[in-house]
Amino acid sequence: MSARDGRFRDAIQRVLVESGPVADAVLQPPWYEEGMELFGTSMEETRAFAVKALERRLKVIGLTPVA
Repeated sequence: MSARDGRFRDAIQRVLVESGPVADAVLQPPWYEEGMELFGTSMEETRAFAVKALERRLKVIGLTPVA
């Protein structure tokens, strides 16, 4: 649908930009200390996993991530 109508693409991108910081904050608990592992993974690994999952979903709906 986003490929057929640019309005949807623009709306999706706008929501992602607005919600990105909030989504990132959810990944990091308030008690987190830099360098700490959560469930055996680093914060960088957790963020990389989340970004890859988002990229896959964007691809499925016809959007490619902007680098």
